[in-house]
Amino acid sequence: MMSNFGTVEFKMPKVSWAFQSLQERQKTMKTILRITSTLAFLLITSLSCSQKTFDTDRSNRTQGDYALLTGPYPNGINTRISLNKTNIVGSKNGTFSHKLQLKAPGFYSLNYTREKILLFISPGDRINIGFNKSSPTFSGIGSSVNTFIQEHTRLAKSNSSFLDKNNQAVFSLEPDEFKRKIDSLESAENKLLNNFLFDNKNVPFNFKSKLDIDILYRNKRYRLLYPHNYNRYKNFKKKAAVRSDYFDNIVKGSFDDPALLESKDYIRCINYYLDILSVGEYKFRNLEHAPGERINSRYRAIIDLDANQEIKDFFLGEHFKQLIATYSVLALEYGYRKFIKDCKNEGIKQEIAELYEMGHHRRKEAHEIKVYKHIGDIELEAHIFYPDDFKTTDKRPAHLYFYGGGWAMGMPEWSYNACKKAASEGRVGITFDYRLRHVHGATIQESVSDALAAVAWVRGHSPELGVDQEKILVEGFSAGGHLAACTAMIDNPEDFGVDSEFSTKPNAVILGSTPYDIRGRDVYEINYDPASISPIDLIKNGLPPMLLFHGEEDNIVKFSEFQAFIAAMKSTNNEFIYRSFKGAGHYYNGGGESDSEVRSKMTTEFLEKHGYLMK
Repeated sequence: MMSNFGTVEFKMPKVSWAFQSLQERQKTMKTILRITSTLAFLLITSLSCSQKTFDTDRSNRTQGDYALLTGPYPNGINTRISLNKTNIVGSKNGTFSHKLQLKAPGFYSLNYTREKILLFISPGDRINIGFNKSSPTFSGIGSSVNTFIQEHTRLAKSNSSFLDKNNQAVFSLEPDEFKRKIDSLESAENKLLNNFLFDNKNVPFNFKSKLDIDILYRNKRYRLLYPHNYNRYKNFKKKAAVRSDYFDNIVKGSFDDPALLESKDYIRCINYYLDILSVGEYKFRNLEHAPGERINSRYRAIIDLDANQEIKDFFLGEHFKQLIATYSVLALEYGYRKFIKDCKNEGIKQEIAELYEMGHHRRKEAHEIKVYKHIGDIELEAHIFYPDDFKTTDKRPAHLYFYGGGWAMGMPEWSYNACKKAASEGRVGITFDYRLRHVHGATIQESVSDALAAVAWVRGHSPELGVDQEKILVEGFSAGGHLAACTAMIDNPEDFGVDSEFSTKPNAVILGSTPYDIRGRDVYEINYDPASISPIDLIKNGLPPMLLFHGEEDNIVKFSEFQAFIAAMKSTNNEFIYRSFKGAGHYYNGGGESDSEVRSKMTTEFLEKHGYLMK
């Protein structure tokens, strides 16, 4: 017999009952009982040692309706940490002790510095948490399950990282091969979870249920992404050979149980499914470039779901939270009235009503809002910020901003802080609305038309704005940078529908994370030549001074675009200054600690040199 103590052999005595006396039979029976008892003891011991419980120290778990979290404060006493939305206060010696009242096991979010980790806490737990650069460590009662959560999180992140790094290779696979690849990633997660559950039989059901749902919907989302990425990597010419009900089959059975809403992976998956429904006939092509308005079409997709009302209300609320954070509230008025009527959850309606009111209130930060362009029923606005001691007779420099957002989303309010800074330095700061794909169904060419009109409008209204017509600086980030570049480089504004006696060209330009080649960014049903609005094709002598920034690890606008533009500019006599940032992404994330200071210093020097700093 095998036991955890090694191999044990027992030889049972050979017995012939017919030739034994009563005394000998009794002696033999005692021997057999002794051996049997020993075998039973070893068997039980072996099973106990090979099958762990939920916590090896479970016998030490105290009774009660609270758990205790302790540990050193991460990065010192000044760092804030919280459990869900409750702040955890540290002591003077740099440690914390937090008593959590609870009656049942459950999941909690521990937030510290810029990190967020998932914890599973049960009544009676005494968890000591250690913070380090890689991941937290746990000891004490309740530690084993939380150590596993971190292990599982690392695997999920590893799978996600694998798909990021091999995105084109994986999503270019044909359907059966792609399915096998995602199946293998999902299987690895399930295997890790099942092994843990096999060794820990007493884990509460809600622990297993939550992780099962997370794994399932994380990988369902990868499957939803497949047709769109496939189309993208096939140069938008070939669609994946999947069934017409491909998307619906993936999410089948996902709308009956409101408990699913506890999973962020479920929410993320269903939100993407709703994005798919919002593009109609383009749902098997790349979503990023699909034309057409999205705000109301996505709302209709939620309303039309055959779903539990609680689930439907939740996603209606999520929809409007995202809209209010991404678009001007003026574009949401019709949809908001519909929402108040269609949503049945009073708490969600109240939350959205407050956010909607905040959206209107934030517009009041601008000193003045004027309409600079009409297109049918569409009114495009200029949001204006004046210096404190401003007079219209001052003839101040103007600093114009175009926000980013892939020509599809965004709002002037995103540039309010930049405008305030410009005003504090003596310039008139103005940020402009322009037509967007998701709001107006606009093409990039139409967005360019609006940017050209904005510059001409500022010149034409310079007396009432109090700006100097020869001191107009245009700045933009990402898609806004592209619009800013186009205003400086396009010589034929009339071909874009801009018929003005005033110049559409600025006197100086600042560009950040800018797309310089528009080929492939507006791909469906366009009736113009992308070269006509691609800065890489518009380079010539006589351009205004430029300051350009770009991250070398930008995964949205490739660094190679920036390099090509700089190389072409070097063959001209134009004045331009540029800087790239090693390790920095599209939003300059991941770069060096001093990168922000470098950009600020270079910008200040550029402004001073060209006369845009008034104080």
